[in-house]
Amino acid sequence: MRWFVRGDVDGFFGLALDNLVQLLVLTELCRTVLGFPDALIAGRILPGAAVSLLVGNAFYGWQAMRLARATGRTMVSFGQGCEGEPLLRYREIARAIRLMRQRTPRGSINVNTNGSLPKALAALADSGLDAVRISLNSASADLYQAYYQPRGYGLEDVVESMRVARAGGLYLALNLLVFPGVTDREEEARRLCRLVRRVGAHQVQMRSLAIDPDVYWALAKRRGGGGVAIGVRALVRALRQARPGLVVGNFARGLGERGAPP
Repeated sequence: MRWFVRGDVDGFFGLALDNLVQLLVLTELCRTVLGFPDALIAGRILPGAAVSLLVGNAFYGWQAMRLARATGRTMVSFGQGCEGEPLLRYREIARAIRLMRQRTPRGSINVNTNGSLPKALAALADSGLDAVRISLNSASADLYQAYYQPRGYGLEDVVESMRVARAGGLYLALNLLVFPGVTDREEEARRLCRLVRRVGAHQVQMRSLAIDPDVYWALAKRRGGGGVAIGVRALVRALRQARPGLVVGNFARGLGERGAPP
């Protein structure tokens, strides 16, 4: 692994300028908003911030070295938690993926997304992405629309992103938000099974939908597939029967953990 490559100079000055702006803003806020004396700012706050930047960047460098020597279990993932929708920044992410793949072919690169932009996902696949997790609460367009309230896209675009993922050779996981009594209704279950089979999903990650129950009951009352609730366990069995080899679980799979594609 080389210690200095093309692009490092740009990265250095970009990071330096970003840190300088943060320190200037921090200084001004401490002085004008909080009323801290200059002695405290110059003697304690700024030196502490400088040390934290030094230690933090050293830690990031250590992480980069670990990534360069990564085994199949190591994973870099975009779109975690509150990072926002990564497909809206797909050009920058594609560039980052290409840079990583120039350094090492090892480890997995994943993106968590709502699947709203199939062409953007295709561009990430072309850049070296190898796994994607697409979130949904239902395979019924009206229930999906009511919960996500999407702007400029719909469930059909999300399904197309799933197809794009499989066509691009990506490991496709569906992040299914489960609400017992709705997600496991007979027709809802059938629609989910048809979707998993049609798009060729490798994995379904089932997570509880954290929402006020009264709100979701009202939202789903006349939407989605009907019928009696068959239970979440029966839903899991139905998904596995619909797609033999389907993995049902909560955790992403590294390169060495995926096995033969179903």
